[in-house]
Amino acid sequence: MKKREKNVFAIYKNGNHIGNERAKTKNEALKKYLISSNYSELLNDKEFLSNYSLSNATKGVHYF
Repeated sequence: MKKREKNVFAIYKNGNHIGNERAKTKNEALKKYLISSNYSELLNDKEFLSNYSLSNATKGVHYF
């Protein structure tokens, strides 16, 4: 079986799980999530980004 090139990251906003995203890095995952959520204009706003955190999803799937 071919190993996946991307990981699944669990995304949290203010400590609440809000979704998952598959990407190579945490920064890439957050960027993809924010763009798909129509927040692309806030990608450079450090105060806005400080509300988000990411972790590796458990076994490639995150349960909350």
